[in-house]
Amino acid sequence: MIIKEYRIILPISMEEYPIAHSYTTTAVIRQDLALGDDIEISKSEPVTNIRLPDGKRTSGHFVHKVYHLRRQVPKWAKVLAPKELLVLHEKTWNAFPYSRTEFSNPEFLKEKLSLRLDSICAPDRGTSENIHCLTPAELAQREIIYLDIAGEQIPRKEYKAECDPKIYRSTRTGRGPLVGDWQHSVSPVMCCYKLMTMDFKWLGLQDKVEKYAYEAERKVFCQFYRQMFCWIDQWYGLTQADVRAMEEDTCRQSCSRANRPQGLFGSKSAVLLPARAARLVPESKSLSLPLDPSTGF
Repeated sequence: MIIKEYRIILPISMEEYPIAHSYTTTAVIRQDLALGDDIEISKSEPVTNIRLPDGKRTSGHFVHKVYHLRRQVPKWAKVLAPKELLVLHEKTWNAFPYSRTEFSNPEFLKEKLSLRLDSICAPDRGTSENIHCLTPAELAQREIIYLDIAGEQIPRKEYKAECDPKIYRSTRTGRGPLVGDWQHSVSPVMCCYKLMTMDFKWLGLQDKVEKYAYEAERKVFCQFYRQMFCWIDQWYGLTQADVRAMEEDTCRQSCSRANRPQGLFGSKSAVLLPARAARLVPESKSLSLPLDPSTGF
């Protein structure tokens, strides 16, 4: 089993985060509608009794997605894996500032795969020592990873200057570029704490799969939050109604491409979305539509 806690400091406020997250989610989906694997959103509904890490209960939103993976898996997996293995179920419980996502493969792996992502946002600089309320045994296993959205190494083929926090400056807020010791001096500031817990029980493949999952999640987190910051002039000042309208328009586009019925908000109907776009989104607030998975990851 691996337990990794990513701490991602962001130069935005807790109040701004829900709009920033929803906008970035929808913008990424619009970018990638023609790319990636399909996702079936099989259920999206309000829920109560979500258990928080401290044991308290709250209400929020539940989304169940089924990923039909093809292009978003490594070559060795395509060669070795039966088609049933490339169907991934994702169940997400959203209750900002907390979200929990559980992944499973009931068609093939069943109990052999256990992957969970818990995300908590806090108005600090990554200084909360045990925000996920881990046990002493879990703390002993936990590895803390500070992810610097400006300092992370980006492969040349994936680098985009317009999404580089080291050179971007917001004209509307004056924030950026993020250079030097920015994580200790920037204001406003908040931190996303993302706890990844994984146990893959398959002799001979365990280490390879767990390593791939760790690397994939780190890449997803980095790319998404770099975009969130560098798109600040696009989402800054928007209202929930503005974002809602954008999400509805994007859902109509995706339904049209997939030849699926529209008007799915809050329903149990299914809609297909590109997996590459959807997997860039770690968590959501209840105001968001079922277009943004958690990576709560």
